[in-house]
Amino acid sequence: MVSLDLMKAYDTTWKLHILTSLSKVLSQNQMFNFIRIFLKTRTFQVIINQSLSKVFEQANGITQGSTISSLATVQCHLQKAINNLKNGPNLPSLDFNPKFKTLSILLQENNLAISNYLTIASSLAPHWSTKDTSSSIYKQEYFHLIQNLKCEKIYTDASKNQIWVGAAIIWNNMEYRYKLPTSCSVFTAESYYVIIKVLELITENHLQDTIIFTDSLSAINNIKNTHNPSDIAFYIQNKIYTLQKINNFKIKMFWIPGHSNIIENERADLADKTAISSSLSTSTNIISYRDIQARIANKCHLIMHQKWLSLFTKLNQIKHNKDNWTFLIETPRKFEVIITRLRIGHSQISHSFLMAKEEPPICASCGVQITIKHILTECRTYLNIQSSLNLPESLAEILQNHPKAIADIILFITTANLQSKI
Repeated sequence: MVSLDLMKAYDTTWKLHILTSLSKVLSQNQMFNFIRIFLKTRTFQVIINQSLSKVFEQANGITQGSTISSLATVQCHLQKAINNLKNGPNLPSLDFNPKFKTLSILLQENNLAISNYLTIASSLAPHWSTKDTSSSIYKQEYFHLIQNLKCEKIYTDASKNQIWVGAAIIWNNMEYRYKLPTSCSVFTAESYYVIIKVLELITENHLQDTIIFTDSLSAINNIKNTHNPSDIAFYIQNKIYTLQKINNFKIKMFWIPGHSNIIENERADLADKTAISSSLSTSTNIISYRDIQARIANKCHLIMHQKWLSLFTKLNQIKHNKDNWTFLIETPRKFEVIITRLRIGHSQISHSFLMAKEEPPICASCGVQITIKHILTECRTYLNIQSSLNLPESLAEILQNHPKAIADIILFITTANLQSKI
């Protein structure tokens, strides 16, 4: 047995260390962002003789009495203590919370050879805010703005085909073209890679005052989001913040509407498409956590889809994928239950014999065992109703997740008076 005692654990825990440790386990998900915001906004007051002090920000340590604080403290201190114990003589192998899997383990388990991925850092930038403005006003503002601009103007764009992702930067008369792998999304290219390259361009050429023009509003919204930022936003925010505060560079980002006959933007659009097929483009294999997660999710979905197709059940005979089926039209709860039972092939009329320990029911008109498939496609008793509703011959088509199919099956059940038997 190993006994551990942590002295002043809550007061001495380093917030940044907690976030760094958790980022390796939780990646960039909602739980990680919740804990980050929880630790970031802690304040406290002191009361002496019924007099309350002013509000102080808790720069170090974490709040006592909170469940999250306990878990964060354990994650920060206990694993380090256990790792130290591992180095001692004649001690068994110890591990804290082995159910958590790091990104590297997930990549190995899914046979994904990815090493050059973007890591997560804590945000240095303050909260930004912008006002929503229509695209037409932005366009008018753009033409008015460039007439009086004395700063450097840089334009970016990205696009994707089946094999590569192309990105481009336009600065004065120079074009910079980049080629990224197909596993990289256009969003990553626009909101991360080209912006990083622009910031490198600004640094190398000592551009003191620069505006970055892009037609990707999602990229700007992602970068300005400091409340729930992605790994990409963290990186860009820290880069811009460092250049602004340390190097005294002025950097602004300006959204311009795409395909609106803005010459520089059209040049950037043509350049990124050319970058995909050009052998002169600079190639890179950078990829973000979001893209890795998408690849893992797609691979898991493919594995589950193949496994689903290999099964032989009543449901997968009519439902050929693992997508979630929802009722696309307003349907009474009673008929939702009925349709669901029809799809899984289990109903009172076809399976009640199992509970009664009797023989399977036989159709009086056809002399065969009663099943959902027999009732909907074969039974002579309901043949006229099937013909009048023009129901398909295939059970999969009858029970498909389509508004007309749902409406037809409800009408069939009602007309055949089968509500109480399903």
